[in-house]
Amino acid sequence: MSKTPFDCTPTSRVNPETIDAKRIADVAAEQRYIKYADGIDQPTTGMDFIAFVKMLGLRKPYKAYLKNARHIFSDFASKAPAIIDGRFYATPKSKPQPLSEKQIVSWLNNVLELMVFRFGEPESPEHTRPDVDYVYADHQNKSVDCSSIKPDYVLYYPDRSTTTTTDIHLMFEAKRKSSPGENQVTDLGQMVEYALSIWEKQPTRLFVPVFFLNCTQMSLLIFARGQFYRIELGTLFRANIHIKAADTRSVGNTLCMLWFMIKQSPHRFGHVADVTRDSMY
Repeated sequence: MSKTPFDCTPTSRVNPETIDAKRIADVAAEQRYIKYADGIDQPTTGMDFIAFVKMLGLRKPYKAYLKNARHIFSDFASKAPAIIDGRFYATPKSKPQPLSEKQIVSWLNNVLELMVFRFGEPESPEHTRPDVDYVYADHQNKSVDCSSIKPDYVLYYPDRSTTTTTDIHLMFEAKRKSSPGENQVTDLGQMVEYALSIWEKQPTRLFVPVFFLNCTQMSLLIFARGQFYRIELGTLFRANIHIKAADTRSVGNTLCMLWFMIKQSPHRFGHVADVTRDSMY
């Protein structure tokens, strides 16, 4: 049987116990999300990015940021890989490869590192410099401290001697999907576990943000105790093999919104207080 681009059928033998363990984990994640959704005051709210920025009181800083920084992201965007019909194109001249989650996470990590390096320089434009120097860490293959959570990428509070659940500012999670709705409840349940683990260690947190890259589309998920928000940011990948202005503009807009939120200090990103350490921002 020939494999379709999104066919996840194993090409080699897989231990049935491994499959059963994954299914058990998926069911647990689904139940975790359902329990969370049942306990919040209102259903999921889809929110426009501008509305979210206004809710945080950052409308004026965002307008100034756009005026001075929007054009800068075209350079990053031009380096974006393409995902077309389930195939991954690292560059316009590279051979297509079957899409994998590793490729998606790799590009996410690469572009984050590029932006951190570029905007962390003293000569970078004032409006793009991060308010604080976060600690960035890849946790694809290693859980956070001794916890059970293993986000793909984590930003830790600055000026800390530890990198534990107590020190997490925000997280990134990426999934390889054939459609936006595939396994959505399972994925959300996994991220609910992240939020619950952080609330346990940071009891005064107002909400927990997770940037979720669902194949090509980036969303900002906000887990609050009485509400769940989803803010669609846009695509992080080209839709054409060859670089086109429309793709560069779309990816650039997504990166522009993404960096604006990443560069904010914790207290401006909606945290109330962190009583687990002496540091205040």
